[in-house]
Formats: sequence, C-alpha cells, structure tokens
Amino acid sequence: MTDSRWLPPIVRTLPTLAALGALSVVLASVARLGFATGLAIGLAGLAVAALLSVAREGQFRSVAPAPLLLSLGTLAASAPLSALAEITAGVAGVTVLAWIANDPFRPPWGVLRGALGWGVPGLAVGLAWVSSFLLPPSAAPVGVAGALLAATVIALAVLFAEPERASGGPASTI
Repeated sequence: MTDSRWLPPIVRTLPTLAALGALSVVLASVARLGFATGLAIGLAGLAVAALLSVAREGQFRSVAPAPLLLSLGTLAASAPLSALAEITAGVAGVTVLAWIANDPFRPPWGVLRGALGWGVPGLAVGLAWVSSFLLPPSAAPVGVAGALLAATVIALAVLFAEPERASGGPASTI
C-alpha cells in the first residue's frame, strides 16, 4: 500500500467526493427540479466545494462545505417525501461529515480517524430511518421513538467525548 501523503490533495479526497457525486445524482433523479437542473446544482456545489477545500492559501478552506451543503439541501428540499429521498439525504449529510474529516491538508486516513465524528450521526440516521418503517404511524410512538433516539445519541456522544465515564474503576466488594 502506498503512502497517500505524497498524492495531490484533490486525489486524497476522491473517495468521499465520488460518494457525494453519486448521492447528488440520486437526489437529482428524485428532485422535482428535473434531472438536468438537479444534476447541475449538485455537481456545481460539489465542484466548488472541492476546489475551495484544496485552495493553497487556505483562506477559503473553512467555508468549503457551504456550497456542498447548499446544493445538497436544495436537492433534498425539492425532492418529494419518499423512502429513497429520505435515506439518500441522510446518507449525504453523513458523507459530508466524512468528507470534512478527510481534509487533504491533514495527515492521511482522516475518514478513519474521524469515524466517531461521522459514525454517531450515521447511526442516528440509520436508527431514525429504520424506526420510521417499523413503528406504527401514529404520533405517540413516533414521539417516544424520537425521544429514545435522541437519548441514545446524546448518551453515545457523552461516552465518546469522555470515555472514562464508561469505566467505573474496580468493582466494589461487599
């Protein structure tokens, strides 16, 4: 396996950019804007974000996710409510977090190092999507499921932020 530090910055981000491009195509295909218009919006946002993320000066690197989020948000907002649109938009949001973790000017393997940063939201997207199909469509169970999901995500975030809370030390004796 080669050391990816020697690759050009844009090449190091290609896996996450390719995933975002594929998700943009899927969102464009279900959006009410028309496929050509949706594809142009999605790929334009992706291209501008990619170029801003590899700018040498670095002054625009902090705003690189903005065009991508704007284009994906536009596509998601124009898509009708469907299972495909919902899961694609959720996965696209998590993939944006993975793309941010894969900053080409930081040490390699940023996606793996940042797995906790995008893994917890990915878990939340998966749980929300699965629970929307498994629970009955009345308001009470959905509210309970939402509260349980929020509590689970908050508990996971606290445990990941402070892992010493998970280990209580030696077991007490009677």
